[in-house]
Amino acid sequence: MEIEHYPGMTGKALAAIAGWLQARIDAAAQAGGGVFDGITARMRGVLDALTIALNGSPGPVVALVIIIFGMPPVIRLTALGVRGVPEASRKRQPHSATSARRRFPRGPPLDNPATLSDAADAGADQRRRRPFRQWHRSMQNKWLSGVITPLLTPFDDDRTIAEDLYLDHAATCLADGAHYLSPFGTTSEALSISARERRSLLEKLVTTGTARPDRLMPGTGLCSLEETLALTRHAHELGCKAALVLPPFFYVQASDDGLYRYFSALIEKIGADDLRLCLYHIPQNTGIGISPALAARLNNAFPDTVIALKDSSGDPENTRRTIESAPGISVFPGSESLMPEAMQQGGAGCISAGCNSNVRAIRAVYDCIKTGDANAARTAMEQVNRHRKALQDAGLIPALKALKAYQTGDDRWLNLRPPLVDAAAGIGPEIARTLA
Repeated sequence: MEIEHYPGMTGKALAAIAGWLQARIDAAAQAGGGVFDGITARMRGVLDALTIALNGSPGPVVALVIIIFGMPPVIRLTALGVRGVPEASRKRQPHSATSARRRFPRGPPLDNPATLSDAADAGADQRRRRPFRQWHRSMQNKWLSGVITPLLTPFDDDRTIAEDLYLDHAATCLADGAHYLSPFGTTSEALSISARERRSLLEKLVTTGTARPDRLMPGTGLCSLEETLALTRHAHELGCKAALVLPPFFYVQASDDGLYRYFSALIEKIGADDLRLCLYHIPQNTGIGISPALAARLNNAFPDTVIALKDSSGDPENTRRTIESAPGISVFPGSESLMPEAMQQGGAGCISAGCNSNVRAIRAVYDCIKTGDANAARTAMEQVNRHRKALQDAGLIPALKALKAYQTGDDRWLNLRPPLVDAAAGIGPEIARTLA
């Protein structure tokens, strides 16, 4: 850009100003690369226009232009009418601590729209939505909802984990409609699986590409705070959506104050803003439960961490009280048979053993409830309830494993670890008939 003469300022001074401005633009273009190409082109056009506009302008006007171009980049670009902020001017967020988290960021707070049948919402009849509107209001700001499979754990004949069967089963559950997988829960025979095995198997799910970590919620609760801490930290560092945490069992006389102390210590020791926990209430197995008041207290103290609760008590009244007492928590009944009632009260879905064998049908019920199709939900629940009753009558874990053995033709599915006894092969065909 050539400047030969402006009245009111010497040509030498204006030439120096023009050179300074040109150098600033060239430096920015070189530093920003491709990001600045469009911005640079526009600013060059602006300067060419200024060459004409300032011709004959007094010194103060030219000085004002110099002041504008001396402003910080964001303000300067705004003043010149350039939209957008250069990448170099943005504050960069620090990288996460592990490569797994960089590859697999946690998912959005609510269900992944890509995996839900939300398109049905637009055309659904409004009258059929009315019985389920309460669920939509109460769940819209929660972190976690959907149909979650607490994965069975298959064993080889020597009772080591049959990884090939495990990974195939996990992939099948996701393909059939599970929103998330929850390894190492009650159905998984978790307390018969060592901490080392848990870490290894969780990593295999991720490194083989079987499941993204943001679709995993492994069980991490043990009696010892330090062991629970180690497993929970491992799941968090791997990038898992959340951790499912039992209360410390055996000390069945522990008070809510004592349990609050346990969970708050776990959270504070990990010390991560993006840690998510799902409390696990199953008092018939642990001998100690998580009361609605304790769930509310933990959520109030750690609202972005204690985000969910699995209620496997089998008591719909307890589920209702927890939903009412802790509205900031996603509450999941531990049975698909209790899911419709819970969702109408504000529940989040279900985390159920039946999702190992019937997840496609359970997911269909969930979607019908979510879209307000009460008639379709009631019809679908007839088969879902029939299958669930057959599983419970035969014993959930052996029944599910006998069914898998029958479906796959692989008798390794019949194996359970002590103190449980192996499943009877004859149960499989009987359970399979309830899927028809």
